[in-house]
Amino acid sequence: MLRAGGRIATLVEFGIQGRGGRTDEAVFFTDARKYLDGAIRMFRADRLQIIVDSVFPLDNTRAALEKLATGHVRGKVLIRMGN
Repeated sequence: MLRAGGRIATLVEFGIQGRGGRTDEAVFFTDARKYLDGAIRMFRADRLQIIVDSVFPLDNTRAALEKLATGHVRGKVLIRMGN
């Protein structure tokens, strides 16, 4: 969910449909490495908020994907690699 005027930046292309006929905008990257430093600066300056819904261990990736498939996720679903 985005606030009015909010933007999405993603590596994965997906359909975005605005409510009430609103026009929404998304930015899609095939290689986001050149934007990473700027994103880190924004995050450290509290200008970028990352919402984490849940974290799953690597051996429970299936459960993470099943959770995503429900459509009832608020934020990122992360897979923890290693400890």
